[in-house]
Amino acid sequence: MYFDGASSIQPAVRPRLPRMRAGIGLVFVTPEGGILRHSFALTEPCTNNEAEYEALITGLETAASMGIKRLRVYGDSQLILNQVSSKYQIVKLELIKYHEKARELIAQFSQVMLEKVSRAMNGKADALAILAKELGDPDEKEIQVVVRN
Repeated sequence: MYFDGASSIQPAVRPRLPRMRAGIGLVFVTPEGGILRHSFALTEPCTNNEAEYEALITGLETAASMGIKRLRVYGDSQLILNQVSSKYQIVKLELIKYHEKARELIAQFSQVMLEKVSRAMNGKADALAILAKELGDPDEKEIQVVVRN
């Protein structure tokens, strides 16, 4: 599973949309090579690190709901991956609840491997996070994206 989060403060061009917007992107690669893509707009304002944690947590919840027991997790956030693997301490108090939730979810799997990848390797998850951040609208429950050849 590849995960990424995106957050930014937007100018008030579209007044009914929140100024601070965030989205997450997930890419699951099955053992057979199939690809499942998920993109979610976040309804609450958050920092980029909080969006990264939201992506990781949503990905872990999704994997658990699919009955996955062994999971490889790839992300480009050194901070989040090192905090979750207990290599870094958590300095910002607002990240503690995210860290605890991620650790709780990881404990449900028989094996979780966390690996830092480059931004380029995480490009699809990043694109999905940005798509959700930019196109997310509180009035819409779902946006369909069609890929054409």
